[in-house]
Amino acid sequence: MKILSIVFAVILVIGSAGMVMAGHKGPPPDADGAQGLGRGMGPGTGCGMGPCGAGGAALANLNLSDEQAVKIQALRETHLKDIAPIQDQLFSARNELRLLWNQPNPDAGQIAEMQQKMDDLRSQLRQEVTQHLLKVRGLLTTEQKARLVVVGPGMGRGMGGGHGRDGAGMCAW
Repeated sequence: MKILSIVFAVILVIGSAGMVMAGHKGPPPDADGAQGLGRGMGPGTGCGMGPCGAGGAALANLNLSDEQAVKIQALRETHLKDIAPIQDQLFSARNELRLLWNQPNPDAGQIAEMQQKMDDLRSQLRQEVTQHLLKVRGLLTTEQKARLVVVGPGMGRGMGGGHGRDGAGMCAW
C-alpha cells in the first residue's frame, strides 16, 4: 500500500508539471479577455526596425577602437530614445487597428486611415534607422567600411518578441 501511494504521488507530480508546462504561453488576457495585446519581451537583437545589432555581431569583426565603440554605443542609446515614441505610436496604432477589425461591422474608411497612419510611422522609423546607420558608418575607417557587409533589407527578431515592437524590417548589415 505504501509503494502504491508513492507511485500515485509521483504520477500526480509529473502530471501536474506536464500541465503547467503545456499551459498557455504569452501575456495574460486583458480585462476584455483579449490575448496578445501586451508588449513583447523587450528589446531584442537581430535585424528589425532598429540598428540591426549595431555594436554587436554586425560590428564585432571590425576591430573597433575603444573610442569608436564608445561613440557607437552613445549613438545607439540616443537612437533608441529617439525612436521609442514612434515605436509606441506604432504599437498603439496596431492595437487600434485590431480593435477596428474586431467590430461587428468594421468601417473600411477607419481601417484604411489607421493603416495609412501605421505606414507613415513605419516610414518615420525607416528614416530614423537610415540616419542612425549613416552616423555609425561615419565613425568607421575606410578599411572597416570595406569589411562591413551590407546585406540589405531582411527579417529578424527586431525590437522585442510577440506583439511588441516591430520585428520585421531593414537590416543594413
